[in-house]
Amino acid sequence: MACTAGSCECYAGYESADCSVSAKAAAPRTSLAWQYGLCDVRTMNCSHVIVYGTDFINSPNLTCHFQETKVRRLH
Repeated sequence: MACTAGSCECYAGYESADCSVSAKAAAPRTSLAWQYGLCDVRTMNCSHVIVYGTDFINSPNLTCHFQETKVRRLH
């Protein structure tokens, strides 16, 4: 790996920001998220979400990102 100004170029067969992930590794798959992945910010703290799945990387640097979305009920 060669890094310059905070950007790294990985050796062949590796990827990710720190080049620690094998390009041959299976992509993570989610199978279930607590409360179907929905959290009502009006009634609870939604800063943490529980997600179940397979092929997650076992790393203390693992991060997940979620997106806030407005859901409307149709009457």
